Amino acid sequence: MVKIYKLLLFVFISFVTINAQDITVQSYTDSARYYVGDYIQLHLELKYNKSIKPIIPAVKDSVKELEFIKNLPVEKKEDGDNVIEKHTFIFSKYDSAEIKIPPINIYYTQGNSSEQKLTQTSEIKLIVKKILVNAEEEIKDVKEPLEIYLSPWIIALIVVLIIILVLGSYYLYDRYKKKKANIIPEEKPIYIPAYNIALEALQSLEGRKLWQNGSIKVYHTEITEIIRRYIEADFNIPAMEITSGELMTSLREVIIDDKEILESANRFFENADMVKFARFNPMPKVNEEMMLQAYDFVKKAKEIKERNNGAAING
Repeated sequence: MVKIYKLLLFVFISFVTINAQDITVQSYTDSARYYVGDYIQLHLELKYNKSIKPIIPAVKDSVKELEFIKNLPVEKKEDGDNVIEKHTFIFSKYDSAEIKIPPINIYYTQGNSSEQKLTQTSEIKLIVKKILVNAEEEIKDVKEPLEIYLSPWIIALIVVLIIILVLGSYYLYDRYKKKKANIIPEEKPIYIPAYNIALEALQSLEGRKLWQNGSIKVYHTEITEIIRRYIEADFNIPAMEITSGELMTSLREVIIDDKEILESANRFFENADMVKFARFNPMPKVNEEMMLQAYDFVKKAKEIKERNNGAAING
C-alpha cells in the first residue's frame, strides 16, 4: 500500500512539473534605479509551448504608480515547439519614490480546453530619485572668463593684417571680375526628381547591410533622414528641423485622404525614435519592415503629390 502511494505521489509531482514547464513568465526592468523623468522599460517575457494560448493583460492599468508612455512592438519568435514572446511597456515617474510593480497575472488555456489557468510574474522594486541641486550656491560659469591682454605691438600687427586682408580681397575680386567676362556659361544642372533621389538612397542603404552587421542605430538614423529629405523636397515641410510628432502633424495637413500611409509613417518614425533615443534593440523583422515601409511611403507619397498637382491644374 505504501509503495502504491509513493508511486501515485511521484506521478502527480511529475505531472505538475511537466505542466509548469509548458509556460514560464517573467517581468523585469533594465535597472533598479532611475532619475525623475527617465524612461522605465518594463519587459514581460513569456516562453510557452505552441499548445498554450496566453491572454496578455492590460499591463498599463496594472502599474498604477507609474505614468504610462507607450507600448513597443511585440517581439515573437519560435524555437521548435516553443514560442518566445516579449512585450515591452514604457513608463516614467515625475517624482521621487520607491516603486513596487505588482505581480502580473497571465491567464492561459491549453490545447482544446477552455479552462483558464493562472501563472504570474514576481514583484519588482524600483527607486526613482531626484537630481540633486544645491539651491544655496550662486549660478556661475563652468570656467572663469578668460582675460586676454593685448600689447601695443600685437594691436599694430592685427591692424596690418586687416589691411593686407582688405587689399588681398580687393585684388582677388578684381581678378574674378576680369575672368568672368571670358567664362563660358555653365550648363544648367540636370534636375533629378526627389522621388528618384530617395529610391536611389534607399537602395544604397539596403545594399550596405548596416543593421545586419550590428550598426542598428546608424541604419535607423540614415533611413529616417532619407525619408525626411524626401518629404522636405516634395511637400515643402521643414522635416529635417522638427520632431517626429510635429512632422506627422504637418503630413496630416497635406495628406488628408490616405489614413493608411499616415499610420505607416507614424509607426516608421516611432520605431526609429525608440532606437535612437530609448536604446531600443529591435528584432530583425522590425528592421526589414522599416525598409519596406520607407519604399512604400515614397511611392504612395509620389502618387498623392501627382494627384494633388493634377487637381490644382484642373481647378
